[in-house]
Amino acid sequence: MRVAMVRKRLVELKARIDDIDETRRKVLGLGGRHLATVRQVDTYFRNVAGRLKLRVSDGRAKLIYYLRPDVPGIKGSDVRIAELASWRELERALSETLGVYSRVRKTRELYSLMGVEVHLDTVDGLGSFLEFELEVAEGEEEDGRRLLEELALKLGIKKEQFIAVSYSDMVAELG
Repeated sequence: MRVAMVRKRLVELKARIDDIDETRRKVLGLGGRHLATVRQVDTYFRNVAGRLKLRVSDGRAKLIYYLRPDVPGIKGSDVRIAELASWRELERALSETLGVYSRVRKTRELYSLMGVEVHLDTVDGLGSFLEFELEVAEGEEEDGRRLLEELALKLGIKKEQFIAVSYSDMVAELG
């Protein structure tokens, strides 16, 4: 199995949105550029700290581990991503050894806006969400937070829409 590992530091924001079409128009109106629309299945595994998921999209897979606080609003996230050439055996091994916590199925529209990766997600069983992800270098996290706050304001996203937890936790609560 060929594996390429990447480490990233992100600042992120996740919010529930009522009207994905309106949010899309606003993103495009601010100069956002549509990059892709993909169908993703994220399988989250039980583990001791952080979150471990296998993301499969268009026949390709990434094993992603991330550690971030479960608080509403903008938060930092330490991420490790392994690109996988062959993933079915790994999924089986992780499922059997760690157990599956939840499986999230979503359609994700990816946009680029002011250097921020914007996700408009339609999550099966949960509804519509907006996510901002911005990769930051050490010492640049506060500037990144300000940029995400500015974008949220421009898109009309209010603090009461902010989501503290992962989609995995929301799906797990559904049973």
